[in-house]
Amino acid sequence: MTAWLVALAALVLAAIWQAFNHVAVRSAISDSLAADHPATSRSDVDDTVNLIMIGNGAAALVILAFAVVGIIRVRDRISSGRTMLTVVGLLAVAAGIQFWLVAEPARDVVGPVVSVLPLVTAVGALIATALLYAPAVGTWLKAAPPRR
Repeated sequence: MTAWLVALAALVLAAIWQAFNHVAVRSAISDSLAADHPATSRSDVDDTVNLIMIGNGAAALVILAFAVVGIIRVRDRISSGRTMLTVVGLLAVAAGIQFWLVAEPARDVVGPVVSVLPLVTAVGALIATALLYAPAVGTWLKAAPPRR
């Protein structure tokens, strides 16, 4: 569970860092996207960046909420928690890589934290998910007392 806590802490820190620097991050991403697509109007670029930023925030909240529920279920020795954390782990890896790729233009503006934390989230979620399938975890889950 420690690996999950590290991954979720990195996710929360990345979201907070982006929230406090959202103007600089949004501006850097907009400028980069506008430079890559000069024929696109600035309002379309800004709308796209707004959608990306809102989508990233929503994805972070969903991942965080479902991961907490999955962690509680595994702690209570309910094996479906492992399945839930596997799905959340795959989503966290995809979201971490996506956020890292999208936020790359903002690295020069707000520092390397915006590049490192999404990768820590992705790697932490991958390791945490893999550890859920260790033989000892399966044995521990199977040895749970019967539910009423």
